[in-house]
This record gives sequence, structure tokens and C-alpha cells, in this order.
Amino acid sequence: MLKSFVTILTLIFLSCNNSNNAKNDTTNGAIQPEERDVFPVQELIVDDGGEQGWGADVRLSITRMENTAASIIYTAKSRYKDQNVGLTVEVSKTNKSVLTIKGTGDNSNNLLNTLYKLYNLGPDSNGNFVKEIRVSYIDLREYAKDQFGNVDTSGWIAPIEYKLFFKGKTDEYAELYLNLNETEHWLELREKDPEYRPLIINFLTKK
Repeated sequence: MLKSFVTILTLIFLSCNNSNNAKNDTTNGAIQPEERDVFPVQELIVDDGGEQGWGADVRLSITRMENTAASIIYTAKSRYKDQNVGLTVEVSKTNKSVLTIKGTGDNSNNLLNTLYKLYNLGPDSNGNFVKEIRVSYIDLREYAKDQFGNVDTSGWIAPIEYKLFFKGKTDEYAELYLNLNETEHWLELREKDPEYRPLIINFLTKK
């Protein structure tokens, strides 16, 4: 009887250990989805501007969208050089002029470091992503309606296009485009001007 009981305990221990190993397995750098991922995690797409090669636009996978009464929350995560990179964007349904960019821990720190390198600012940023930052923005579709009259965008499948305005306490100022495609599940960070690169990094770095 005692021998049978010891055998059962041993089998339970081995089963739990194997289960934990399976959860932590990242063989060959494969993308491992997390429990909160609803949509697939794809490789990070980097647009270097084609033949000119000076660009540093990135496209991440939207892995989760949460539509609450107050806001829409987009969680983005992709794989780049054997690391997860990502961030979260929260768009308020009541305040149409400010959105919030939030860090997601190591994924966002990796994204910050990736942008730092893509922006040709150095080999390593040595910084961490901000916990959150509120950024002024305009919806370019709504802006087009205001400027050019009643433009029918009801049938558009094109992404939501935001122009972001980063403003510091001093004269620091930078712009960045944020595009969201809810149908194809991707999020883009596109440059407005390469001169803004060090300021974008500064705004996204935890002080």
C-alpha cells in the first residue's frame, strides 16, 4: 500500500515538471503565444524606405483588442531577432484628442532598444520603456472630413490613421504616425521626420 502511494506521488511530480517545461519551451526561438493572445503573433516588419534605406517604420501584430465602455485597448506584440517586442495603445471614446501609450514590461523595453538601433542612435538604448505616456493626436480621417467636407469613409477598409504629437515641459516636440488595422490585426509606427528620432526615444524612455 505504501509502495503504491509513493509511486503515485512520483508520477504526479513528473507530470507537473514536464508540464512546466512545456510551458517554458522556446525551442529554436519559436514564437510562444501567451494566454492573453487572441490573434497570432507575427514577426516584426521593418520598412527601411526601400532603395533609400533611411527609414525605420515598424509594423507589429495586434494580439488582443479590448473594447470597453470607456476605451479601445490594443495590445501589440511581435517577434524580432529572438525577442518579443510590443506595447499597448489605449484610445479613449470620450477624449478624442489624447490617447495613452503603455509599456508592457520586457516586451516594450525590447521595442525601445529596437527602435534605438533602427534609428541609428547607437547599439543600445540602456533605458526602459515608460509605464505610460499621454499623447495628443488627430484622426486623419476626421481631419480630412473637416478640411474637405463630407467625405464618405464608411466603406473604407484602410487602417485608422493617427498623427501623434509629443510635447515636453520645455521646447521638446516630436511627431509620429500611428496606424491601426483592426481587420488584419496590425499596428504601425511610422516616422514623420527622421529629425524627431532622438526626441521620440526620449519621450518613450522612463525618466
